[in-house]
Amino acid sequence: MSKLKSYAQLSAVDMSIAAGSLIGVDGGTAGQPMIALSAPDEDGYLRFAPMATTDGTGKGSGLAIEASDFIQGGLAGWLRLDRVGWRYSESAEILGVLKPAALARVHRALCTQEARSYADIAHRASAFVPGRTPVPPSGKVIGARELELLVESSLDETRLFFSDLLDHDRPARNIVAHSDVAPDRKEDPGEKFDWHGLAPASGSACAAPRKLTRASLIVASSR
Repeated sequence: MSKLKSYAQLSAVDMSIAAGSLIGVDGGTAGQPMIALSAPDEDGYLRFAPMATTDGTGKGSGLAIEASDFIQGGLAGWLRLDRVGWRYSESAEILGVLKPAALARVHRALCTQEARSYADIAHRASAFVPGRTPVPPSGKVIGARELELLVESSLDETRLFFSDLLDHDRPARNIVAHSDVAPDRKEDPGEKFDWHGLAPASGSACAAPRKLTRASLIVASSR
């Protein structure tokens, strides 16, 4: 762990692990550093993605992280998004903290990766059976890339929407969300929404509410 500490030049004292923390955990693959994707839950487990700092760069599905992506500490490496998992955080030490924009990039990449995984299952090609297999209008095909672009455009539009709300300082009482119109049917945006990705673009401090309501739609501005 001493090599990682020399990169970070940080002390773990008085710091709490949060989403975006670069952490080192004794054991595992030679103390491989990891990026925390969440704060530890009530049982002490956190979601993480391992980072290759030497060999392994560019392998698997991942994202390049630079030392300049960190507010404090940090090191360059290849974040393995195809090896995301959960582990106990008790022995973890904080070695750096990602900038909000870099953490947003990580979560955006995770969103598109999940869309690709969903497409591989839900839109898997099957044998054509005349008279039974539906043919989409104009012969269009929806696959992994189409769903990735759909997710990315949805994130972009949501950022623009929240930025517009903050720029024009609209009062919360004038905002109606899906959960207000149809509370028994609508609870969007849901627990998988990329709140970390939204925060840097909207210039606000976003925390994932349990349910989108008229009050929670307007997030606390950091101005």
